[in-house]
Amino acid sequence: MPADCGAESRGVGAAGVPRAVVARLALLAGGAGLLFGVDLGGIGGALAGMEEDLGVVGAQVQLVVSVARAGAVLGCLLGGSLAAVRGRRAAIEAAVLPFVLGPLAIVCCRSVHAAVVGRLVLGVGLGIATVSTPLYLSEVSPPAIRGQLVSLFELAIALGFLLAAFAVWAIEEYVAPCPGGCWRYQAGVLPLCMAVPLALAVRLVPESPRWLLSSSCRRPDRFVVALEAMLSVGRWEAGERLRRAGWADRKEGSDEEHLTASTEGSADDLVVLWDEQHAAAGSPLWAEAETACCNGGDAPSQGTDSETTSGCSEILATLGAQLQDIFGMASGAKALPDGTSRAMALATITTTLNMACGSSAILVYGQMMIGLLGVQSKIVQDLLGLLLALAKLLGVVAGLVIVKHCDRRHLLGLGGASCMVCLLVATAGTFTNLLPVVLVGLCGFLFCFFCSWGTATWVVVAELTAGFGPRYGNASQAAATAALFLAGWVA
Repeated sequence: MPADCGAESRGVGAAGVPRAVVARLALLAGGAGLLFGVDLGGIGGALAGMEEDLGVVGAQVQLVVSVARAGAVLGCLLGGSLAAVRGRRAAIEAAVLPFVLGPLAIVCCRSVHAAVVGRLVLGVGLGIATVSTPLYLSEVSPPAIRGQLVSLFELAIALGFLLAAFAVWAIEEYVAPCPGGCWRYQAGVLPLCMAVPLALAVRLVPESPRWLLSSSCRRPDRFVVALEAMLSVGRWEAGERLRRAGWADRKEGSDEEHLTASTEGSADDLVVLWDEQHAAAGSPLWAEAETACCNGGDAPSQGTDSETTSGCSEILATLGAQLQDIFGMASGAKALPDGTSRAMALATITTTLNMACGSSAILVYGQMMIGLLGVQSKIVQDLLGLLLALAKLLGVVAGLVIVKHCDRRHLLGLGGASCMVCLLVATAGTFTNLLPVVLVGLCGFLFCFFCSWGTATWVVVAELTAGFGPRYGNASQAAATAALFLAGWVA
């Protein structure tokens, strides 16, 4: 992917990162997060219609909601393998297909079983996107803005939930009665439309340079491709290495201003990694550049995409190896790098506690809870659901500011204590049957949760797992994200 260095150099942000690069990465985080949020908001508003049209009753309601979490557990493990074999960007691209097929199955379903299958397929895409997007962002983002970019994933979830809550209300208010049932639009058409931003966003970013430099990438020109990817995400020191290798003049739009840095040492974490990997491989680009210069030949040719194509057998083999790494880290195997077991344990505990707090249950079943407190109008239920969505969004916005100025341990501790107080208020309201008290407790809980645990969880997981290389970082991220969805499925 060619980097328009000249354009980006004219729009450098405060952290020294081009604003165009930040915008592309933010769009990617937003595309994946929107899908998660729209699914949460859409299915909550669709349950009443599914009960009427499909006869969903009792335990079937929980099955329709929770089966997406079961699919997400599978998607996390599959996404981790795809990310290891085919690349982080390729894994995010693969998530788009289940996000199309699953909602289509829901739109066309005529039975509870078909709806369950559609939700299961959608959940697989949810798991793949949720494990691969934060992993990608943590690998390509400069340290100065890594926390904010990863946190944008949670902000996009909140925006998606608010968008879905508004769409559910608008459909009930202005479109109903809908052909085939309004729930098909709320649980099917909405997620299907949200697959478009992700499909577009993933085409605007390069593959992760860290993955390109890993042993999983077998392209013979991987060092050149990795430098091009670094340049595409604003790592200007990669330009000098491209020039020395004889590739700078072949890059469209290359800016000479960014092709003059010394190749002797760097403060950029990705460039330092490239230097180490390139030196360990015997500095092949420098040798080939000198040969090409002496012989008048061309620079090393770029490989084709077919060279990185791996079949299902390799993905399954990688999945098996990844599970072995996960079990090895869980059992504290001595052969592993120091700190990997502790990092995975902390990441997994963090995500499990995140989901066990019940925020997703409140968001999904909030309208049903409001109905049980005496509010019979579906439109009023939807409007109060919008209030819950707004509380979540405000919490995430506050969390994006707080996470930059507060250490993770104190943030999670204070957030947990505040959530407990708010839940006690909501519980008191249910015993006294006072709807305003319940709403204050629930909105307060959502605000406190998402300005602490909801926002910080993804940052903590990214920070804990990014430092152990693609192999163990990938396995730890997959395990932590799978634990999150598993806790949601069980809860």
